Amino acid sequence: AEAHYNLGAAYHEKGLWNKAIGGCKEAIRLNPDYAEAHYGLGVAYGEKGLYDKAIKEYKKAIRIDTNDALAHCNLGVVYGKKGLYDKAIEEHKEAIRIDSDNAVAHCNFGAVYSEKGLYDKAIEEYKEVIRINPNSEYAHFSLGWIYGKRGLDDKAIKAYKEAIKIDPDYADAHNNLGVVYGKKGLYDEEIKEYKEAIRLKPNYAEAHYNLGAVYNEKGFYDQAIEEFKETLKINPDYAEAHYNLGVGYGDKGFHDEAIEEFKEAIRIKPDYVKVHYNLGLVYYEKGLYDQAIEEYKKAIRIKPDYADAHLNLGVGYGDKGFHDEAIEEFKEAIRINPDDALAHYNLGMAYLSLGRRGKALDEYKILKELDKEKANELLFNLIYK
Repeated sequence: AEAHYNLGAAYHEKGLWNKAIGGCKEAIRLNPDYAEAHYGLGVAYGEKGLYDKAIKEYKKAIRIDTNDALAHCNLGVVYGKKGLYDKAIEEHKEAIRIDSDNAVAHCNFGAVYSEKGLYDKAIEEYKEVIRINPNSEYAHFSLGWIYGKRGLDDKAIKAYKEAIKIDPDYADAHNNLGVVYGKKGLYDEEIKEYKEAIRLKPNYAEAHYNLGAVYNEKGFYDQAIEEFKETLKINPDYAEAHYNLGVGYGDKGFHDEAIEEFKEAIRIKPDYVKVHYNLGLVYYEKGLYDQAIEEYKKAIRIKPDYADAHLNLGVGYGDKGFHDEAIEEFKEAIRINPDDALAHYNLGMAYLSLGRRGKALDEYKILKELDKEKANELLFNLIYK
């Protein structure tokens, strides 16, 4: 039995999971109470995504050896992958009860708490990992992720830098450090980290996407477009990259290309509200008012309180001569955002189109407090139209 188990373990080391399964099964056939073989079989099943089978084997290993901390730990991991977080917590607690300095168990415990949004408890577990093993780059990285999630950007930067000090080739840490620098407006540092992440991992779609986004932010539109294209070469179904590539094309006046990218983003993510809205804007730019109106309506169906979509839907209705419908949309935009000067201006103009000068004058009075230039423009139309 031991020879078969050792053969399975060798296959395990090489990632040959089917052969590892065969070796462990043969060892168990010869010795049904071979705890290590059940554990090894659980690992192989877990790697193949056969989680129910993995759970069954880990439980057998634990039944044979109740103090097998690794079996409890890995059972907890599989429960976590199935979304059974309470069961996962129980297994990690048991692993830690058996071996209080089990860094892997504390690390997995932290991951489960993070998934449940229990960030304070997750922080405690990752700090415990670092106490046991100060050179755990993953624990420092995970702390950085939680600190970033909670808006503790300086702490996040410190944690990511610590992870990178331990492992300078940690591409994910460089990428995430870039994200935090971006939140602080440190764009040059942000770009540097994304570039380093890409150098370490050239097919890192998220880093290419993030680099494109910061180029957009800085007004480097051609570079941004190239990064979004690179993102899509790696991951053609990256909806956000299609969206931002569409925005880039739109900004450069390439309306047909923008439309294709927006449509592709919607194919991948049908309820992507910003894409429907921006597709409406491009259709409007091309004079395709009916198509624009349909996209604005879709955006509003997904997000009823989308003030800009109501505003632009009103503009589309107005251009088609549907002034009553336009008025309703402008009113809705104002209900959502009472200080929207453009909505008040357009509402005033819509009233004028219907000859309702008193109502238009009411909008002028409001506009005087919000945007004097727009107010004067509406007043001019009141007097001379």
